[in-house]
Amino acid sequence: MRVRRPASLWSEIVDLLFPPRCEVCGADCRNAMCSECLSDIVPIVQPYCRRCNAPLLENTQEAVFCGDCRLQRPKLAAVRSVGLHTGKLREAVLKLKFGGARRLAPVLASLLYDRVLREADEDGGLPAHEIQALVPAVLHPRRRRWRGFDQAELIAERLGKLWGLPVLHAVERVRFTTPQVDLELHHRRENMRGAFQPRPQVKVEGMIVAVVDDVFTTGATLEACAEALRRAGARRVYGLTVTRAVPSWHPAAADQLVHGR
Repeated sequence: MRVRRPASLWSEIVDLLFPPRCEVCGADCRNAMCSECLSDIVPIVQPYCRRCNAPLLENTQEAVFCGDCRLQRPKLAAVRSVGLHTGKLREAVLKLKFGGARRLAPVLASLLYDRVLREADEDGGLPAHEIQALVPAVLHPRRRRWRGFDQAELIAERLGKLWGLPVLHAVERVRFTTPQVDLELHHRRENMRGAFQPRPQVKVEGMIVAVVDDVFTTGATLEACAEALRRAGARRVYGLTVTRAVPSWHPAAADQLVHGR
């Protein structure tokens, strides 16, 4: 007869008293995000900008870069996100970020890992095999104390384990900024200017790294991190986020207005 270990027995008792639930919708589910919520994700599919991952209109199949990336010279070589910032994926990010649902971090990291690896061999895909380390876009220490954790750090740590890459705390936030969500789009880059600086004790010179964050809206946070990393000598910087802002023309934008999603 097999004897159950005390830890296993305790786990069963906890599950009986507090049944595991989906952190997003509350349905009975052993995973932090149920299959129904996962099926609600709006993925970013071709055509999209090869640099910033912005979805492009279907009649722009021949386009390689979006208008913004053609006009600017971003510090980031390329960015990739799991899906658009809408529906259950948006709710998951918000639950993690503001609701303390840390169980969601490994799920979101796994989705991001699958997205990058799935595209790696495609024409124009982000070259995952080149990346040597992950760098979380860290919170300011004051905001981290308020929140009790750093969501970008949690996602990066899990992603690093899946990918077999080190997580380097190579940048620090030196200026306490207004939350990006509270600002108009055109003010966000100015808000993030000079917010990060490289940590001299963490060496990234000559390395190809990827900055990890939860949401890409204008890219201001990722660009500010990339600028600091380039000053520290990083050879190339990519960006990885769970979600990306919904373009105004996209059908998901109308869904957000109608359903508040």
